[in-house]
Amino acid sequence: MFKGKFQYKVLNVLDSPSQDLSRYFNEVVNWMASVIKSGGTVFVHCWAGVSRSSTFVIAYLMKEMGLSLVQATLLCRKGRRNIYPNPGF
Repeated sequence: MFKGKFQYKVLNVLDSPSQDLSRYFNEVVNWMASVIKSGGTVFVHCWAGVSRSSTFVIAYLMKEMGLSLVQATLLCRKGRRNIYPNPGF
């Protein structure tokens, strides 16, 4: 839709406790960090914006900012109160 104006990182993953999102953490976090370090902005979303997207944002905050899981989750909730990462993630 906005080809040439945005860079996209698309993952086809299920919002299911059996889905192993951790296998994508390094790839996604490194991509996000690269975009941000080059002056870009990252918009992370999933179908409902509740579980998968928040999981990746929390992973980014933990790796790049050195936050604990609790700290990263609380910070993420400041931006979007209704996040509920799937416990299986």
